[in-house]
Amino acid sequence: DQLRAVVGRRRCLRGADNLMFNAPGHVGDIGLGERGRGLVTAGAAIAIAAAAGGALYNPSDLSSLFQDAGATTPVTASGQPVRLMRDLSGNGFHAVAPSDAARPVLTISGALAYLAVDGVDDWMNVTPTLNLGEVWWTALGLQNDTTGRYPFCLSNVASARAGLRSNSASTWAWRNAADAAFTALISATTQTVPHVIAVEQTSTALIAGRGNGVAKASFAPYNDSASTQGLALFSSINTSWANGLAGRFYGGAFAPGAASADQIESLERYVAGLSGLTL
Repeated sequence: DQLRAVVGRRRCLRGADNLMFNAPGHVGDIGLGERGRGLVTAGAAIAIAAAAGGALYNPSDLSSLFQDAGATTPVTASGQPVRLMRDLSGNGFHAVAPSDAARPVLTISGALAYLAVDGVDDWMNVTPTLNLGEVWWTALGLQNDTTGRYPFCLSNVASARAGLRSNSASTWAWRNAADAAFTALISATTQTVPHVIAVEQTSTALIAGRGNGVAKASFAPYNDSASTQGLALFSSINTSWANGLAGRFYGGAFAPGAASADQIESLERYVAGLSGLTL
Protein backbone atom coordinates (compact mmCIF):
# COMPACT_ATOMS: atom_id res chain seq x y z
CA ASP A 1 0.00 0.00 0.00
CA GLN A 2 2.88 2.36 0.75
CA LEU A 3 4.40 1.76 -2.66
CA ARG A 4 1.06 2.27 -4.41
CA ALA A 5 0.62 5.57 -2.57
CA VAL A 6 4.00 6.84 -3.72
CA VAL A 7 3.50 5.61 -7.28
CA GLY A 8 0.16 7.42 -7.34
CA ARG A 9 1.84 10.62 -6.21
CA ARG A 10 4.51 10.10 -8.83
CA ARG A 11 1.81 10.08 -11.50
CA CYS A 12 0.69 13.48 -10.23
CA LEU A 13 4.27 14.69 -10.49
CA ARG A 14 4.57 13.59 -14.10
CA GLY A 15 1.09 14.65 -15.18
CA ALA A 16 -0.40 17.89 -16.33
CA ASP A 17 0.78 21.06 -14.67
CA ASN A 18 -2.66 21.76 -13.24
CA LEU A 19 -2.58 18.60 -11.11
CA MET A 20 -1.93 19.25 -7.47
CA PHE A 21 0.92 17.52 -5.61
CA ASN A 22 -0.92 16.79 -2.38
CA ALA A 23 0.25 16.12 1.12
CA PRO A 24 -2.31 14.26 3.22
CA GLY A 25 -5.35 16.42 3.87
CA HIS A 26 -4.42 19.17 1.43
CA VAL A 27 -6.38 19.56 -1.78
CA GLY A 28 -6.41 22.51 -4.11
CA ASP A 29 -4.69 24.25 -6.95
CA ILE A 30 -2.62 27.42 -6.93
CA GLY A 31 -0.46 29.39 -9.30
CA LEU A 32 2.84 31.17 -8.87
CA GLY A 33 2.62 34.19 -6.66
CA GLU A 34 -0.45 33.04 -4.73
CA ARG A 35 1.03 32.93 -1.25
CA GLY A 36 -0.15 31.09 1.81
CA ARG A 37 -2.92 29.11 0.07
CA GLY A 38 -1.39 25.63 -0.10
CA LEU A 39 1.07 23.60 -2.12
CA VAL A 40 2.58 24.12 -5.56
CA THR A 41 2.24 21.97 -8.67
CA ALA A 42 5.16 19.79 -9.69
CA GLY A 43 5.02 21.33 -13.15
CA ALA A 44 5.49 24.81 -11.71
CA ALA A 45 8.44 23.68 -9.56
CA ILE A 46 10.10 21.95 -12.50
CA ALA A 47 9.61 25.04 -14.68
CA ILE A 48 11.27 27.31 -12.10
CA ALA A 49 14.30 25.05 -11.63
CA ALA A 50 14.61 24.41 -15.36
CA ALA A 51 14.52 28.09 -16.33
CA ALA A 52 17.04 28.94 -13.61
CA GLY A 53 19.55 26.41 -14.89
CA GLY A 54 19.43 24.56 -11.58
CA ALA A 55 18.44 21.15 -10.22
CA LEU A 56 15.31 19.69 -8.63
CA TYR A 57 15.27 16.48 -6.56
CA ASN A 58 12.24 14.55 -5.31
CA PRO A 59 12.78 11.13 -3.67
CA SER A 60 9.05 10.37 -3.85
CA ASP A 61 9.36 10.15 -7.65
CA LEU A 62 10.62 6.56 -7.83
CA SER A 63 11.31 6.89 -11.55
CA SER A 64 14.21 9.22 -10.66
CA LEU A 65 15.93 6.77 -8.26
CA PHE A 66 18.37 3.96 -9.03
CA GLN A 67 20.39 1.57 -6.90
CA ASP A 68 23.43 1.81 -9.20
CA ALA A 69 25.30 4.69 -10.83
CA GLY A 70 24.58 3.36 -14.31
CA ALA A 71 20.79 3.58 -13.83
CA THR A 72 20.22 -0.11 -14.63
CA THR A 73 18.61 -1.15 -11.34
CA PRO A 74 15.64 1.02 -10.36
CA VAL A 75 14.56 1.67 -6.80
CA THR A 76 11.13 0.09 -6.44
CA ALA A 77 10.49 -0.23 -2.70
CA SER A 78 11.14 1.24 0.71
CA GLY A 79 14.43 0.13 2.24
CA GLN A 80 16.40 0.04 -1.01
CA PRO A 81 19.63 2.07 -1.35
CA VAL A 82 19.89 5.02 -3.75
CA ARG A 83 23.11 5.46 -5.73
CA LEU A 84 21.63 7.83 -8.35
CA MET A 85 18.95 10.50 -7.88
CA ARG A 86 18.09 12.15 -11.17
CA ASP A 87 17.56 15.88 -11.55
CA LEU A 88 13.90 16.42 -12.50
CA SER A 89 14.51 19.89 -13.97
CA GLY A 90 15.81 18.46 -17.23
CA ASN A 91 19.17 20.22 -16.77
CA GLY A 92 20.95 16.94 -16.04
CA PHE A 93 22.53 17.74 -12.67
CA HIS A 94 22.12 14.29 -11.16
CA ALA A 95 23.11 13.44 -7.56
CA VAL A 96 25.34 10.37 -7.39
CA ALA A 97 26.72 8.55 -4.34
CA PRO A 98 30.45 7.90 -4.95
CA SER A 99 30.24 4.29 -3.71
CA ASP A 100 27.74 1.68 -2.60
CA ALA A 101 28.67 2.37 1.02
CA ALA A 102 27.77 6.05 0.57
CA ARG A 103 24.21 5.35 -0.60
CA PRO A 104 21.29 6.78 1.40
CA VAL A 105 18.17 4.61 1.67
CA LEU A 106 14.70 5.31 0.33
CA THR A 107 12.17 5.20 3.14
CA ILE A 108 8.40 5.29 2.61
CA SER A 109 6.37 6.28 5.65
CA GLY A 110 2.65 6.59 5.09
CA ALA A 111 2.11 8.98 2.19
CA LEU A 112 5.63 10.45 2.38
CA ALA A 113 8.96 9.30 0.98
CA TYR A 114 12.46 10.49 1.83
CA LEU A 115 16.12 9.56 1.69
CA ALA A 116 17.32 8.31 5.06
CA VAL A 117 20.88 9.61 5.45
CA ASP A 118 22.97 7.84 8.10
CA GLY A 119 25.35 10.64 9.17
CA VAL A 120 28.26 8.17 8.94
CA ASP A 121 29.29 7.95 5.30
CA ASP A 122 26.22 8.67 3.14
CA TRP A 123 26.67 11.54 0.69
CA MET A 124 26.07 12.43 -2.97
CA ASN A 125 27.99 14.57 -5.41
CA VAL A 126 26.21 16.46 -8.18
CA THR A 127 27.45 15.62 -11.65
CA PRO A 128 28.13 17.27 -13.97
CA THR A 129 29.46 19.94 -11.63
CA LEU A 130 26.82 22.45 -10.54
CA ASN A 131 28.83 25.52 -9.57
CA LEU A 132 26.32 27.98 -8.12
CA GLY A 133 28.73 30.91 -8.21
CA GLU A 134 28.32 34.09 -6.17
CA VAL A 135 24.55 34.48 -6.62
CA TRP A 136 22.36 31.45 -5.91
CA TRP A 137 19.41 30.07 -3.94
CA THR A 138 18.02 26.82 -2.57
CA ALA A 139 14.87 25.45 -0.92
CA LEU A 140 15.01 22.11 0.94
CA GLY A 141 12.79 19.81 2.97
CA LEU A 142 14.79 18.19 5.78
CA GLN A 143 14.93 16.54 9.14
CA ASN A 144 18.25 16.66 10.98
CA ASP A 145 18.87 14.59 14.11
CA THR A 146 22.45 15.55 15.03
CA THR A 147 24.07 18.98 15.47
CA GLY A 148 27.27 19.95 13.69
CA ARG A 149 26.05 18.44 10.41
CA TYR A 150 25.68 19.74 6.85
CA PRO A 151 22.80 19.09 4.41
CA PHE A 152 24.83 20.55 1.53
CA CYS A 153 28.07 22.32 0.67
CA LEU A 154 29.52 24.26 -2.24
CA SER A 155 33.20 24.08 -1.38
CA ASN A 156 36.31 21.90 -1.59
CA VAL A 157 37.66 23.52 1.59
CA ALA A 158 37.59 21.26 4.66
CA SER A 159 36.70 24.11 7.03
CA ALA A 160 33.34 24.32 5.23
CA ARG A 161 33.42 28.01 4.39
CA ALA A 162 30.63 27.37 1.90
CA GLY A 163 28.29 25.02 3.68
CA LEU A 164 25.14 25.22 5.76
CA ARG A 165 25.83 23.90 9.28
CA SER A 166 23.56 22.79 12.10
CA ASN A 167 24.83 24.80 15.06
CA SER A 168 22.11 23.62 17.42
CA ALA A 169 18.84 21.70 17.39
CA SER A 170 17.09 24.88 16.17
CA THR A 171 19.77 26.87 14.33
CA TRP A 172 21.31 26.56 10.87
CA ALA A 173 24.41 28.72 10.39
CA TRP A 174 26.85 30.01 7.74
CA ARG A 175 30.37 31.41 8.07
CA ASN A 176 30.43 35.19 8.36
CA ALA A 177 32.55 37.61 6.35
CA ALA A 178 35.32 37.75 8.93
CA ASP A 179 35.62 33.94 8.77
CA ALA A 180 35.80 34.09 12.55
CA ALA A 181 32.83 31.85 13.29
CA PHE A 182 29.47 30.62 12.10
CA THR A 183 26.60 33.08 12.35
CA ALA A 184 22.99 32.00 12.80
CA LEU A 185 21.19 32.16 9.46
CA ILE A 186 18.00 30.20 10.22
CA SER A 187 17.00 30.10 13.90
CA ALA A 188 13.96 29.07 15.95
CA THR A 189 13.32 26.19 13.52
CA THR A 190 13.21 22.75 15.13
CA GLN A 191 15.44 20.44 13.10
CA THR A 192 14.44 17.07 14.56
CA VAL A 193 11.07 17.19 12.76
CA PRO A 194 10.40 17.80 9.04
CA HIS A 195 10.96 21.45 8.15
CA VAL A 196 11.65 23.69 5.18
CA ILE A 197 14.70 25.89 4.82
CA ALA A 198 15.63 28.36 2.11
CA VAL A 199 18.92 30.14 1.57
CA GLU A 200 19.55 32.94 -0.92
CA GLN A 201 22.89 34.58 -1.63
CA THR A 202 22.31 37.75 -3.65
CA SER A 203 25.95 38.84 -3.75
CA THR A 204 29.26 38.13 -2.04
CA ALA A 205 28.12 40.70 0.54
CA LEU A 206 24.69 39.29 1.46
CA ILE A 207 23.23 35.89 2.32
CA ALA A 208 19.73 35.39 3.77
CA GLY A 209 17.88 32.48 5.33
CA ARG A 210 14.25 31.44 5.85
CA GLY A 211 12.80 28.71 8.04
CA ASN A 212 9.33 27.30 7.31
CA GLY A 213 8.58 30.31 5.14
CA VAL A 214 9.64 32.94 7.69
CA ALA A 215 12.61 35.27 7.14
CA LYS A 216 15.20 34.70 9.87
CA ALA A 217 18.51 36.51 9.28
CA SER A 218 20.81 38.05 6.69
CA PHE A 219 24.44 39.13 6.84
CA ALA A 220 27.67 39.33 4.86
CA PRO A 221 29.00 35.78 4.36
CA TYR A 222 32.56 34.63 3.94
CA ASN A 223 33.56 35.16 0.30
CA ASP A 224 33.77 31.55 -0.82
CA SER A 225 34.09 32.18 -4.56
CA ALA A 226 37.74 31.10 -4.73
CA SER A 227 37.04 27.69 -3.19
CA THR A 228 33.60 26.98 -4.64
CA GLN A 229 33.87 24.07 -7.05
CA GLY A 230 30.47 22.42 -7.09
CA LEU A 231 27.45 21.28 -5.13
CA ALA A 232 27.43 18.19 -2.90
CA LEU A 233 24.64 16.80 -0.71
CA PHE A 234 25.00 15.51 2.86
CA SER A 235 28.61 16.58 3.43
CA SER A 236 30.64 19.62 4.49
CA ILE A 237 33.08 19.21 1.59
CA ASN A 238 32.45 18.30 -2.03
CA THR A 239 35.36 15.87 -2.43
CA SER A 240 34.50 13.33 0.30
CA TRP A 241 32.14 12.71 3.20
CA ALA A 242 32.64 14.91 6.26
CA ASN A 243 30.10 15.80 8.96
CA GLY A 244 27.17 15.01 6.71
CA LEU A 245 23.48 15.21 7.47
CA ALA A 246 22.07 12.60 9.84
CA GLY A 247 18.36 12.49 9.14
CA ARG A 248 15.96 12.79 6.23
CA PHE A 249 15.99 14.50 2.84
CA TYR A 250 12.49 15.02 1.44
CA GLY A 251 13.60 16.93 -1.64
CA GLY A 252 14.74 20.31 -2.82
CA ALA A 253 15.98 22.67 -5.49
CA PHE A 254 19.29 24.46 -6.09
CA ALA A 255 19.85 27.15 -8.70
CA PRO A 256 22.45 29.71 -9.77
CA GLY A 257 21.51 33.31 -10.37
CA ALA A 258 18.85 35.59 -8.95
CA ALA A 259 15.26 34.58 -8.23
CA SER A 260 12.11 36.50 -7.41
CA ALA A 261 10.48 36.22 -3.99
CA ASP A 262 7.53 34.42 -5.60
CA GLN A 263 9.80 31.83 -7.21
CA ILE A 264 11.58 31.02 -3.97
CA GLU A 265 8.34 30.93 -1.99
CA SER A 266 6.80 28.65 -4.60
CA LEU A 267 9.69 26.20 -4.27
CA GLU A 268 9.39 26.41 -0.48
CA ARG A 269 5.75 25.37 -0.72
CA TYR A 270 6.64 22.60 -3.15
CA VAL A 271 9.20 21.02 -0.82
CA ALA A 272 6.82 21.61 2.08
CA GLY A 273 4.37 19.32 0.28
CA LEU A 274 7.09 16.68 -0.12
CA SER A 275 7.73 16.96 3.62
CA GLY A 276 4.08 16.68 4.63
CA LEU A 277 3.80 20.36 5.56
CA THR A 278 1.89 23.42 4.42
CA LEU A 279 3.45 26.88 4.74
